[in-house]
Amino acid sequence: MTPVISTQAAEASQYFPETGHTVSGKFLDYWRNNGGLPTYGYPITDAQMETDPETGKQFLTQWFERHRLELHPENAGTKYEVLAGLLGKDLRREALAVDPDFQKADVLNNTAYSKDVQCYFPETVK
Repeated sequence: MTPVISTQAAEASQYFPETGHTVSGKFLDYWRNNGGLPTYGYPITDAQMETDPETGKQFLTQWFERHRLELHPENAGTKYEVLAGLLGKDLRREALAVDPDFQKADVLNNTAYSKDVQCYFPETVK
């Protein structure tokens, strides 16, 4: 289904009847210029203030089916003014809070292959 563009300030906002939410301003510009519907999906919230649990800073945030976008005024005038949230990092932090077994594992040697054919890349482990 094709999104409907609002008749009020059509260039500044777009209403999606599929979810009942609107994307506006810098979020809409970013959404349109970086993949739109196929990349981000439909908006599933309106823009709202959310607090980053690591820094305590608040950002205007909007959630989409496949991404979360954040407005970073400290980056105003740059291509980093709108950033995609780090969902994997957030998921890991939440999982650790709920399930302490969700911990970083030690590097394991694959015993199915002899050591001379195993590859280990230490730069991928933090």
